Amino acid sequence: KVYAYEGNDIMIYNSETESFDCFIEVDDSHTVTDVVDSGEEILVLTMMEGLYKYSIDGKIIGEVDIKSGRNGAKGMYMDKAGMLWIASLSGLLLLDCETGTSTLYESDLYNPYSLPNNSIWTIYPDPDFGVWIGTYGGKLTYATVDEGNVTIYKAIPGGLNHKIVSCFAEDLDRNIWCGTEGGGINVL
Repeated sequence: KVYAYEGNDIMIYNSETESFDCFIEVDDSHTVTDVVDSGEEILVLTMMEGLYKYSIDGKIIGEVDIKSGRNGAKGMYMDKAGMLWIASLSGLLLLDCETGTSTLYESDLYNPYSLPNNSIWTIYPDPDFGVWIGTYGGKLTYATVDEGNVTIYKAIPGGLNHKIVSCFAEDLDRNIWCGTEGGGINVL
């Protein structure tokens, strides 16, 4: 299934009509920032109001408490273990959807394996079960939770050409393309 969203409306792609149909209308005061279909439910992340669960047929089931990740939530990714990675302006929130427990990862100047910046703009999973994390003003990060390891790529000559990373894509040769806000595109 393919979803698209704008403001507070979530659309689903209809292959018969080759167009998007309105699927879920979220409260008018909410701004949708990401949608994940877990196969059992639809998770809808909003910028400031939190995370909501919907049934596969588009009916609201409830809200998931993510107080620590609510501050400017930007995007999310669900890994194969069912862990939800939430990018926010407060750091990286990992939420276990089964237990409801969460951990907020933040920048720590004294820990070289912490995030370089709390303002997370985008998350991109790679096939090796790692996650690329784009930050605002704090570099590009590659993280794996199991290994507890974070690798930081800085905006320096020969590295990233700009420190604000806003999107990722991967080509057929497994190169990671990083889009920046004002610095163009980098290829890793």
